[in-house]
Amino acid sequence: MPRATRGGHDRTKYTELVNVEGCPCGRAHSVHVDSIDVGHGTIEGVPGIARRLGGSGPVGIICDGNTFQAAGRRVEQLLSAGRVPSDVCELRADGHVVPDEKALDAARHCISRDTRLLLAVGSGTITDITRFIASEMHVPFVSIPTAPSVDGFVSSVSAIITQGLKTSYPASPPCAVVADLDVLASAPDEMKAAGFGDLLGKSTARMDWELSRVMNKEYHCARTACMVQTALDGCVRAFRLKKGYDEEMVHALIEGLLWSSLSAAMVGSTRPISGSEHHVSHFLEMKGLSGHVPEHLHGETVAVGTYIVSALYHEVFSLEYDEFKNLALDSTHSRRSESRERRLLAAYGPLGERMVGSWRSSMAGRSEMSARMGRISESWDELASLRDRYVFSLPALEKLMGEASIPLEPAELGYTMSLLEDAILCARLIRDRYTILSFLDDFSLLEHFCSAVLGKLDIH
Repeated sequence: MPRATRGGHDRTKYTELVNVEGCPCGRAHSVHVDSIDVGHGTIEGVPGIARRLGGSGPVGIICDGNTFQAAGRRVEQLLSAGRVPSDVCELRADGHVVPDEKALDAARHCISRDTRLLLAVGSGTITDITRFIASEMHVPFVSIPTAPSVDGFVSSVSAIITQGLKTSYPASPPCAVVADLDVLASAPDEMKAAGFGDLLGKSTARMDWELSRVMNKEYHCARTACMVQTALDGCVRAFRLKKGYDEEMVHALIEGLLWSSLSAAMVGSTRPISGSEHHVSHFLEMKGLSGHVPEHLHGETVAVGTYIVSALYHEVFSLEYDEFKNLALDSTHSRRSESRERRLLAAYGPLGERMVGSWRSSMAGRSEMSARMGRISESWDELASLRDRYVFSLPALEKLMGEASIPLEPAELGYTMSLLEDAILCARLIRDRYTILSFLDDFSLLEHFCSAVLGKLDIH
């Protein structure tokens, strides 16, 4: 993984991935980023970037109270010294910004119509809001992360809460990323741990992609999948060497997150970096935003989802194929649709009817189930081998999460076993993406393995 030098930065190290025409496997999707600067003092270059991308027009700085203190005030001062006109849009002084319709409206009202460039000074939520507004206004934006906490800095989608549901909207990636290691190192350790948690989720996301490649012949880019794996392996290796969030670990984190984000931009979707662990995460986040359970950082809920999904993969592929087939044959004769529909209605409230409809329409018919059983019979050993290669063992994952200060105990998180059941049984409908959750539901085995996994997890 490339490194920036102390006291400077090296823009050229990303040229292999920046401004490429699609993924290396030939997928036609353009990625155009003016620059990605990682290093000490990179924030000092913001005025030059602003002049290059925004011309002489005014610049809008979108931030919250916390991120203004972390970097926004310095950015404002640098722009002023460089005679670049700017306005600050501080969405909430207390820093508690939710990426929903209300936040979008607030940003629209405080951004001048003649703004020619937006600067997202913050992490996931601020970047999602800025990306959405920039696309709406047809102006470029620059991502200036204040914490290595998420992987969406170079994403081409915005995750917005719409009518209570976390929804991904197509949007333009940033024209530049300015990742200043001095700023990132000053972020709270909790946010660094969240970034590590987000990276750990790449393990199950990779396995879900492989599963869909086998079951559905879904497009799969081995090169970008390997890029993400390299980012994850490098970060885990750095953490095991350091066992703490020192400067080198922060550097490994932000670069791992950026490599992951770039791989998704190259493929044109988040498939390389987001799977069933993110479905579980989104469900838990929505429950937190609705006030049903405590709120947690995105990377923390991704880590919980990663642990649960890893347990599912180990439980399923510890079986021989004939054992799985017999379970599936027994289960298809007793599909518990009424029980699932009641659970969906209770879990999603006003959105329940919509989710029930989505679940009904997603279920495979008898002929499709027969075809899928044939595919899985031919590929069972391959998938079990891929599970061993890409999915963390539960002891290894518990150890990493414990050493990284990523919470796992439901009591510590404020989660009940009933909530985790809901997450496993209901979360897959948040996004139309084939994962281990879809796979088990196809064979009417999701309830069975949900019960088996939660009954065995060594968490209290």
